[in-house]
Amino acid sequence: MDSNDSSIEVLIERAETYSSTSVELLKFRFIHKLTDVVSSLALKMVIYLSLVMFIFIINFGIALWLGDLLGKNYYGFFIIAFFYAMVFAFVCCYGHRLVKVPVSNRLISELLELKNNGKGEPR
Repeated sequence: MDSNDSSIEVLIERAETYSSTSVELLKFRFIHKLTDVVSSLALKMVIYLSLVMFIFIINFGIALWLGDLLGKNYYGFFIIAFFYAMVFAFVCCYGHRLVKVPVSNRLISELLELKNNGKGEPR
């Protein structure tokens, strides 16, 4: 009977280990999905904000240009619009590396820090 009791205890211990490991795996999968969604959202917000600013300033510059026809006031607005167009192009090309990856890394570290009790030791 003793070997039977110890076998059951080993089985129960392994089941507890398996369930805690499964819960940890689910937590890490959730963290991965959450950081992917949030960092993608941050990148899209930067891209769309740049695009909106580009369109607004181009429209404002064109309106002044049409109002003055050959006046010089609109040159500044076109330069600013060109600047935002360059920002938009830069973010589209390098946004993944400059925005998505750092935001994702920061969120992962923050979410994993929640797991710690503040002393660097797991709960």
